Amino acid sequence: MKSILETSRCLIRLFQENDIITFMKYRNHEQWMKYQQFKGLSYKKYKEILLSKPCIEKGIQLAIIEKGNNQIIGDLFLLKEEDQYWIGYTIAPWKARQGFAYENVNCLLDYLHSINILSIYAEVDPQNIASIHLLKKLGFVLTQDDIYVHIKRCESHS
Repeated sequence: MKSILETSRCLIRLFQENDIITFMKYRNHEQWMKYQQFKGLSYKKYKEILLSKPCIEKGIQLAIIEKGNNQIIGDLFLLKEEDQYWIGYTIAPWKARQGFAYENVNCLLDYLHSINILSIYAEVDPQNIASIHLLKKLGFVLTQDDIYVHIKRCESHS
């Protein structure tokens, strides 16, 4: 299947059925997913959700595929609520701390800003220190309890 976005090490695309088993390995890992909401479901339920027709108003889950082995290593989430765009992200524990989250979330942010989405939101549990550090590294700022925003910077012309 054609990728939607591409980084130096990854393809970002819609889910395929052969992604679901590996997706379940990290999504149903209780300790690793303690800060996430979309977890602990059956194969049948994940298949129903992940392979349904994409609808940004209901939320779109995208697979992060490592180019070297064509395996899923994480996922991105995108949701439009009225005029607000929300993102989420997860990297499999066996690929953690290797820059994959930064690389792929940054790619998604660049794409969203390139199509004139100025503000992008992310909600994070205040105990999820790694995710908070990632958001800050990406340029997000805390706006209110647990809500971070990334605002497109206007480019100055001198």
